[in-house]
Amino acid sequence: MNARTQIIAVTLSDGSTGLLQFLADGFGPNLPAGAVRTNDSRFWFRDPTDENIAAEVARTYSNPSYAIDGVAVVSWRRIEPGDVPADRTFRNALVDTGAALEHDMPKAREIHLEKLRQERAPRLAELDIEWSRAVASGGDAQAVENERQALRDMPESVRPALDAAKTVDELK
Repeated sequence: MNARTQIIAVTLSDGSTGLLQFLADGFGPNLPAGAVRTNDSRFWFRDPTDENIAAEVARTYSNPSYAIDGVAVVSWRRIEPGDVPADRTFRNALVDTGAALEHDMPKAREIHLEKLRQERAPRLAELDIEWSRAVASGGDAQAVENERQALRDMPESVRPALDAAKTVDELK
């Protein structure tokens, strides 16, 4: 990252934190707020002033690609690239305390649990087919059903281990 790039932590009204990369130099026909053309008219430049950053935050979070209904920008602040965790596994659990980016552990636990649910989905689909075949052929449908039930019960069976995790590294 060059000196003309700023990382911005954006606190949203739903408690989440967004990260925005403010570019001071760019290319293209559209000029962002506060930008001026360089000698090469294809490029633009803008100072990373509070006013320009605020305009970019407002533009970004009003864009339908990023905007979430009912969620507004509460505040933003500049952060250093090293303040952003390199591991993005629990990126959606980050919160900005105003002094640092930290993981909201309840959110991180739910993210991990959802990942486990996604990982079990293909096996459940396979077992549904196996169960149907076992019922149709008079096979051992109960054994298949027992495995299906164990997978359905998985979220609650792992909950104590998830609740015991105090850091995202322990969740992994």
